[in-house]
Amino acid sequence: GMLMVPPSSPAVDSITTPSGYKPVPVMEIQGQQDSVVSYDYATVLRIPYWPGALRNLGWWRQLNGCPTASPTIISYGSYSIHLHTGCADGSQAALVDIPTAGHYCFASFP
Repeated sequence: GMLMVPPSSPAVDSITTPSGYKPVPVMEIQGQQDSVVSYDYATVLRIPYWPGALRNLGWWRQLNGCPTASPTIISYGSYSIHLHTGCADGSQAALVDIPTAGHYCFASFP
């Protein structure tokens, strides 16, 4: 499953850090061909319901107090990692982006 901390709407880029929140390392693994949980921002009947993988990573970056808005992107040929480091309490926020994978990333990963 996907762990997501939503703000008031999946359509916004900023998120308010809850009182007492402690930064945690986060790694999201997302296939771009996923037809169940879309890689991109998605709506149902024009109502936002999923922020998309990159916006979700941005929310975790903000929650974890990572210093830069743009992640470092490390390419490995068949996948890439969008990585935020230097975050509060030694935490990180990462997105493993697999362009050819569907919902069951490891079943469709070469």
